[in-house]
Amino acid sequence: MLAQVLGAFVGGALIYLVYHDAIASFEAAKHITRGTLGGAADSTPTFSNFATFPAPYFGSSLVGPVIDQIGGTGFLLMFVLALTDERNQPPSRTWPRCSSAWPLPPLACRSGPTPATPSTRPATSARFFAWLAGWGQVAFPGAHGYWWVPIVGPLIGGVLGAFVYDLFVGGVLRARGEPPAPDVEGFGETVEEEPTTADRQVDARGRTVRER
Repeated sequence: MLAQVLGAFVGGALIYLVYHDAIASFEAAKHITRGTLGGAADSTPTFSNFATFPAPYFGSSLVGPVIDQIGGTGFLLMFVLALTDERNQPPSRTWPRCSSAWPLPPLACRSGPTPATPSTRPATSARFFAWLAGWGQVAFPGAHGYWWVPIVGPLIGGVLGAFVYDLFVGGVLRARGEPPAPDVEGFGETVEEEPTTADRQVDARGRTVRER
């Protein structure tokens, strides 16, 4: 978790390091004042390089963005569980890295309401960097106090996604008694054999050897 937080913060810093001249040029051309929220000088367009914000058509309501984050994270978790479930014929060991990218296009298509990936830690730490870099109230608390949405929404969505998968897929696989995939190592147990009657009647004989 700490690695994700620090990684997202460093990622935001690298974006600013590489594109700070381009951002400043865009702000000057569009008469944007960094840190201004709303109005003609709104700096949300340049802040969007670092973190999420609600689409303007939601107005002051955060219901739509919350549902968007819950739904996006829930879909992602269901997909991940489908790939890693040992009873759901998971892909071979050479495929998980490639197959994990499959849900990204659908997530990109649903990212219009809150353009972002559904993850709490990257969204928060990159937003914190933007706050330090001068975007101020645009980052925290954000438009209509939006900052908590990409934190709470994915947490709820992850739980719901896992519940839905277990209800409609996991439970069915267990009821069918599906065995684990062949390339998945099963769990074993150690069995201690009890000596037979014949073994008990045999006395071990030996001799003592004295070394010189």
